[in-house]
Amino acid sequence: MAEKTNKLDSSFSLVGAFWTPDSADQKPDTGTLAADADHITLSTAPLYKELTDEDIKALFDAFQTHTIEKIETVHGHTAEGDCTLCGLFEAENPGYSDMRVNKSVVATVYRVSVCLMGMHIPGLREPCLDSARYTFCNWHQWLPRYVTETWEQDAVVIRVPTKPVEMASTQFENQPIQISMKLVPLMSTDKDTGGRLTQTGAFIEVKSSDKQSLDWYLQVAGRLENLFSLLTGTSLALDTMFVYRDEESGHVNQKRNSAPGEYDFQSAVRCDAAHLGNAMKIWLSESDRFESVEGLALGVLRKQKLFVETEFLSLAQALEGFHRATIESASPNKLVLRQARRAIADAIKEQPIDEALKKRICESVSIVNEPSLALRLADLCSRLSSEILAKMKLEPKAFISGVVFMRNYYTHAGGSQRRNKKPLGVRELFFLNQKMRALLRGVMLLRLELPENILVDPLVRDSTRWR
Repeated sequence: MAEKTNKLDSSFSLVGAFWTPDSADQKPDTGTLAADADHITLSTAPLYKELTDEDIKALFDAFQTHTIEKIETVHGHTAEGDCTLCGLFEAENPGYSDMRVNKSVVATVYRVSVCLMGMHIPGLREPCLDSARYTFCNWHQWLPRYVTETWEQDAVVIRVPTKPVEMASTQFENQPIQISMKLVPLMSTDKDTGGRLTQTGAFIEVKSSDKQSLDWYLQVAGRLENLFSLLTGTSLALDTMFVYRDEESGHVNQKRNSAPGEYDFQSAVRCDAAHLGNAMKIWLSESDRFESVEGLALGVLRKQKLFVETEFLSLAQALEGFHRATIESASPNKLVLRQARRAIADAIKEQPIDEALKKRICESVSIVNEPSLALRLADLCSRLSSEILAKMKLEPKAFISGVVFMRNYYTHAGGSQRRNKKPLGVRELFFLNQKMRALLRGVMLLRLELPENILVDPLVRDSTRWR
């Protein structure tokens, strides 16, 4: 495997032979597997054909009933060895068909969702892999210093360990999964001066005693990307991903929309090995309902360029969703609710009300126990101490009032609004968004059981940096 193509977003162009797993005993097709800045594609070699009457009829039928061809898995062999392509769909058909001379030259270009270089696997969701190893872009500044420098009488001694050093690890109860984070040196040579540059790097290794699928390891990659973006205070991007099966190894190529952000050491949260291991354990043990909130929350926290109105609504939805996912709502007696619903239905049965409205009135009984946005925000604010809220310049009453009013202003646009209160301007809304960001990040970090004292400076920075 060539080193130049082992990054997740590597660009390459490789000629090879390709076939589906169920046609391994047949002659393979040839083509070109290529990756650029935007897509991974498989282009089949053009085929020349002299058209028969049946071929021409089939061409006309295809124009009228064209469907996009989809292929779950393709195996291949290129100059870099075996490869597995997953999630292919037909993108274009370069070539021509000349009915005047009944000749055609056709090819097919497929978009590839995931490319695994180095091994053949049955498919994206087939459990067949033992472990995976991940690295991320631009997180070396957040990592603890791995290289030591000692000033002696006649020399400066720089010590660079040659073996990985474990920074944190964790295991999961009732799950055969182990996660470890290890520090490694990154050494390079300056092209102009010839000087040596040494940085701290790290990789995260996830092992499972039960076979897991490539899709499972990709989901873990996304969740780790979110976790360390939350900790570092900027958007991290997956840099490399290697997977292992017995003595085989392979690396993943995939186009993702994860652009790394600019690191700000004042916004980063640094914790010891025990807290970091526990944070990874809690984050990856969250329930399915939390994962949808995670995607929404980190999706807005990791994006720096949004319209302030879009950012505000996304943050309000993320705060509401996070609260819903992290509390156990008091559920009233279902029999009582059912009786109340029946009583309301009987009471409005003979009233001159539209049937759709009657149905909505009855259905609203099932959500009467849902806390309002104001109550949810008050509970989230209460999870941070009054001291840290004061330093963040977040006064709960005014903050909650502003968020609720502006949420209603945007989600009920066109309706009657309170005329004694004007909506916030762009500048004021921008500052409100910063406090919402800081609150959302703060309660998510507290859920990882990190001590509040290590969160104070980063959250204050997030909340007040533009003031």
